[in-house]
Formats: sequence, structure tokens, C-alpha cells
Amino acid sequence: MKIKEIKVIDLKKILIFSVKKAFEVNGDEMNELKFVNLIDNLIEGLQRKFGLMEIEDIKIAITNGIYGEYGQWNRVSVKNMLNWVRIKWDEIKQKKQFEDDNAYKEIVNLRETPFGQAIIWKMKFISLDDWDRIPLKEIAIAIKEGVNMNKFALDYGIELEKSNKDETFEDFKTKRDKIYKKNKKL
Repeated sequence: MKIKEIKVIDLKKILIFSVKKAFEVNGDEMNELKFVNLIDNLIEGLQRKFGLMEIEDIKIAITNGIYGEYGQWNRVSVKNMLNWVRIKWDEIKQKKQFEDDNAYKEIVNLRETPFGQAIIWKMKFISLDDWDRIPLKEIAIAIKEGVNMNKFALDYGIELEKSNKDETFEDFKTKRDKIYKKNKKL
């Protein structure tokens, strides 16, 4: 569950254990006023800067920080804890970016093969009612040979939209790539 979705009272209950653990590990004396203020300020900082972060990742970040995985620390403070959470957030974003990059590479690779192009073309132009009428293998062969795709579809008894009647797959690819580049810039 994301931080922004959790009520403050529930956040306090969840974070009390982690903050107590930090005091224990560091050997700090934990007076009640300092503890309550630290929890309140920590929640405020988390809601302001890390509202989209999962609570489990917050707890992991604090635990990792307590045990020195994010560097040495010498006192329990909101600043230290938020720094640990920021480091964890950066790790999560980096992992997500890596996954997104790999997914994009797979899509790009799909576009480079006639079979991948056939999948894309079929998804764009063929309705579910006609889906099984044209085998992907036949579409891939037609694309590889540069066949006019409207004529190809008509050979299977399927009429494409008027705007696509004389479009070869190369025309389709050019249009698609322009749209993709435009959307990527946004």
C-alpha cells in the first residue's frame, strides 16, 4: 500500500516498530516527546516526498539504514531516515528504469522481424471477427515480400479501412514510427 493511501494513525502504528528499532540499535535513549516528534516529522516528510512509495519499501529502507547498508550514521533523526528512504526510492526507480528499458528493447526487436511486424499489423488492422481468417505466417511472408496489404487482406475476404487501402507495411511502419517518436517525446 502506498504512503499516500494510509491514514496518519495507521502510519504511526506501522512506523513505531522501525523507529524503536533504530533507537535500540544505536543505543540512544528514547524519551517519549522526542519519539513522538520524530514519528510525526517522519510521517510528514514521507507524505510530502514519498507518497507514491510502498510502505513495505519504507520499512525496508529504514531497516537497511539502521544496519548501515546506506552508510554510517550516529544518531536517530528524521533527516537520516528520510535519506535512507530516498536511497531506497532511487534504487526502486533505477530498477524500474532497467525493466522499462528491457521491455522497450523487446518491443523494438519485435518490430525488426517479419513475424513481429505481422503481429503488429494484425493487431492494428484486423478485427476480432476476422482474426482467425489470416494466419500470422502468411502475413509475415507478405510483409517480407513487400505485398500491398490491402490486396493481401482482400485475398482473404477482408476489406481494410479506406485510409489504409493502398498502404504497404513500409508505409504503415513509417506512420507508426512517427507516432511512436512523438509519444516518446511527451
